[in-house]
Amino acid sequence: MQDLSALANHPSENLSVYCFGIELPRRYWTHLNQWKAEWLLTEENAEIRRVLIQQIGCYRIIQELGASAIDRYREYTLLKIDAEIDVEPIHLVKMTCPSTAHIHVLRVPPNLTSARDAIRWVNWDIDPEAFAVET
Repeated sequence: MQDLSALANHPSENLSVYCFGIELPRRYWTHLNQWKAEWLLTEENAEIRRVLIQQIGCYRIIQELGASAIDRYREYTLLKIDAEIDVEPIHLVKMTCPSTAHIHVLRVPPNLTSARDAIRWVNWDIDPEAFAVET
């Protein structure tokens, strides 16, 4: 279900909505594309923050909350979101597909400090130098 707003005005106080197994407070009962990254800054429940991160997506979070580049390597950028929105810092690797120019963003462990290490982690410890460019 993408639109929870129809349930927001339901008269029963006993109605519950679950998303990925987590009960959502009524303040989130809206259309999922209207969820805002800034909500992560005030939500105290880590499981609800996890659901928000999954539904909002890392790309929108980067845009809405801002992220700083920690390191760059070829078409990869390691980003850090400085806002405290999760139990641990959020580090993301942003990559641009060389053939389609599509941008992909994936979360990586916060202990990674180089873009090369981040892409190696994403690719099961295969170094980017080992990738073959397909044309």
